[in-house]
Order: sequence, then structure tokens, then C-alpha cells
Amino acid sequence: MPQFKVGDFVILRDGGQPMKVARVGTDSQGHPLVNCTWFAAGLSQAGEFRPGQLRVYAPELPDVANPPLGS
Repeated sequence: MPQFKVGDFVILRDGGQPMKVARVGTDSQGHPLVNCTWFAAGLSQAGEFRPGQLRVYAPELPDVANPPLGS
């Protein structure tokens, strides 16, 4: 299971908004939780997720060696 740190950028495994890890901790039963923040429609949002629901966010960089046709 990935270990996330405060400040990491993550995204849900199913996709969605990139989020920033604000806190890593446990719930009342000792299960790991990752608290994340993100912006949607200009409003700050926050949520708690299990580490297995998240993956590290890596933005796709443009392929400068193979630009799209017509460029």
C-alpha cells in the first residue's frame, strides 16, 4: 500500500480532481486515513480517504518529440 506524505499530490484511483495531502492519520479504529484538500469550481473542498483509494498524481507532460499532426 502506498505511503503518502503531507504535501503529496494524489488523485482517486478512479480519476477526478488532483488533491493535496493535508494530513495522514488513523480513524477511531486505527485504520489509516488520508485527509486531502482540492478546489472545485473555485471553492476549497476537503475529504478523508483510505490510502487504497488514492494514487500519486503525475500530470501528463506533452510529448515534444512527437507533436500532434498539424502543429
